[in-house]
Amino acid sequence: MKCNRADVYQAAIGGCLADCGMAKLPPRLLNKRESLTADDYKEIHAHPIFSYKMIKDSSIIKDSVKVAVLEHHGRLGRRNTIMFKEKIHSLNLSSSS
Repeated sequence: MKCNRADVYQAAIGGCLADCGMAKLPPRLLNKRESLTADDYKEIHAHPIFSYKMIKDSSIIKDSVKVAVLEHHGRLGRRNTIMFKEKIHSLNLSSSS
């Protein structure tokens, strides 16, 4: 697979920023030593949305990379995949950049 340098940089940026939304989660959840509850998992599964919101206004990140950051856990299951698609639709992402 041949990629130009700009695309490689965009992919690297996306990979580095995919989990930046974890910073928005409460420390009690990140430092929890007990088993996570269903509610804990629900909170953690929101981190891609937080990640997207943190980078959505950046002019140096392509929209396709922003969507990849948002969907990076899209395989969590059919229900989560549908949720992410609905979020993408409601965010009105354009493919212009």
